[in-house]
Amino acid sequence: MRNRSQGWKFAKKGGHRLEEQLKKKISVDINFSNELHKLVFGLPYLGLAESRGGGKNAKKVPSVMGHLTQPKTDLSIIWRNGDSASISLKKSLGGQVWLVSLKHFLASLDANYGVAPAKSVLETLGIFIGAPGFSEQIDFKKIRLKGPKHRSGKPLEVHQGRLCGNTIMENYPGRWEEMMRWINSNIKYITELSFSRGLCKFPEDHAQYIWYYDLNQEKSRGVNDLYSIREIVQQIGTMKNPCILGDKNGGSTIQMPFGFLQMHSPGAINEMQFHHNYEKISQLTSRNIQANKQ
Repeated sequence: MRNRSQGWKFAKKGGHRLEEQLKKKISVDINFSNELHKLVFGLPYLGLAESRGGGKNAKKVPSVMGHLTQPKTDLSIIWRNGDSASISLKKSLGGQVWLVSLKHFLASLDANYGVAPAKSVLETLGIFIGAPGFSEQIDFKKIRLKGPKHRSGKPLEVHQGRLCGNTIMENYPGRWEEMMRWINSNIKYITELSFSRGLCKFPEDHAQYIWYYDLNQEKSRGVNDLYSIREIVQQIGTMKNPCILGDKNGGSTIQMPFGFLQMHSPGAINEMQFHHNYEKISQLTSRNIQANKQ
């Protein structure tokens, strides 16, 4: 059985294989190209398309912080009539959509929207994630922990070097509620960063659509559905307080209208891991155009 890190690497390789397969199919199969054009624009186009970028050889692009980062687009498709679409490909019904450090998340939020949290909000978010510079401030001997035990026998929060939501509410009255008000007031920006922009500086590296493509789901009907990220962001922007504390493991996640946020620690450094969820996204937008399943 694969551990979480091995599973992520396996999924990443599988995603790259699918990108390469779709790039080829779009360029040689006129019917497939036509169906994708209908998914994106609602209209057929009997012509082939070219897909640039993506795959295992995808190049990094300029970031808002001046370094290089991964593009949010997996497939940049151009049809012969000039129509184009930048697509983020999802080969499973749920999983990671954006893994980012707290520092880089805040930098992108500021660079794109001029938004920054108050110091108290930043501190609460920092100890919830256990981000560098914040986890060291936690004195576990003086805190009443509300989370479960880790399989090692240690409290989960001690093992992860962070505090879960229930513990924060118990020990820091009012702080969790303040942070959630900030997250809810900026959730449309958080959504757009997670799916479309990430850390990417230039619009050509931003994704416009989410394409769930997997016709071989063992436990479902298979999916070939495309959603407009702009419509998802707009819909989420109309919601009142859509983000809530998760009810498992002492509040280790924040449930969001597109998925959830949790702490993840690749390389032993705690980062923010945003997850997408097909069922949630499929209920958010009318841009739910389903291709015929074959």
